[in-house]
Amino acid sequence: MIGKHLGRFDRWLWRVWLACSAAALIAVWGQVLVVLLFITIVGAPLAMLIQQAPGAWVYLTLALLIYVPFRLVLRRTSPALLLAAAAVPPIAAGFIVPVLANRETRARVAAMVGDDGGQVPTISRGSSITYVNDLPSEDPRCSDICQRLLFSQTASSYTEGSLGADWAVAPPLHRYYLGPLDGRCNNARLTASYASREEAGDVLPPPRLWDRLPAFIDEGLCFHADPAVNARSDWLMVQSYFQHRRRGGAGAKGAPDIDFSLHPLRPEQRREVYRREGDTLVRVMRRTEVRYALLAVPLWFEQPIAFSGPSPARWRTGGDAIAGSRIDVYRPTRWNGFIANDIRVDGLLAP
Repeated sequence: MIGKHLGRFDRWLWRVWLACSAAALIAVWGQVLVVLLFITIVGAPLAMLIQQAPGAWVYLTLALLIYVPFRLVLRRTSPALLLAAAAVPPIAAGFIVPVLANRETRARVAAMVGDDGGQVPTISRGSSITYVNDLPSEDPRCSDICQRLLFSQTASSYTEGSLGADWAVAPPLHRYYLGPLDGRCNNARLTASYASREEAGDVLPPPRLWDRLPAFIDEGLCFHADPAVNARSDWLMVQSYFQHRRRGGAGAKGAPDIDFSLHPLRPEQRREVYRREGDTLVRVMRRTEVRYALLAVPLWFEQPIAFSGPSPARWRTGGDAIAGSRIDVYRPTRWNGFIANDIRVDGLLAP
């Protein structure tokens, strides 16, 4: 059906497909042009049509893949009737696929948060703590939480490390604690962390948490930072941002980011607390936060306009939702989501 073998209807259909293909390419590859059209009164309607082109292209292309064999075999049948028949399967799939996909998405979300439970514990004063997460750490140091746990003497030691893709604690581990005054004192591993209003009121500039160290020195203690051999502590705190499940950014050599997934869900983070009982770790709490979306019905592929930065071309959704347990609002003197203890550092202000 190319060239002279094309009938008038077929030539018209071919041109429509070419125009739709060109508009779809502009929508996905030419976002700058689409944005420029949107901010002009005259170009806004054209930009809106271009935005719909990727979804229209999917349905039109699928219909043509069915129409062409029909047209070759059933030459005496009206091409308009053949096109109408060819459009039925793609349109039906456009309604059936998102309904089934959304059902699976709900099941996956339920499975991810289904094992959550337990309460944020209050730990015994002087407990040893290990904390691991899946974020890269090139230069680990004892920062805010670490200093508050130690200087409030909530923890006798604080060990920090990395979480592997198999949820196992991976080396290297770094252990921080208040130990005897000897050659191992190492304040260089402390970050400059400022006291909160709960600890220093409205004093400006606020004191730093390490201002508590002279009082410990009077007690014969100083800050130690040593490599740790293992993660054996009274408590294990695990935090995952699911970095190993994140999708990549733009494709190779500047190609646009395209997401064909029918299950748009993204685990945000998970926090787990384990208590050591002999040689066993017993989980006492888990909270998982999952952000997900359900596909729009009918199924429609689009390239959303994002003025704040690039966004992937994807199936249209009905908006984001959050399942599971959201982490509480941050407070400097609380280790939200892990322990209920007050870890404020007292004695920072001169009497």
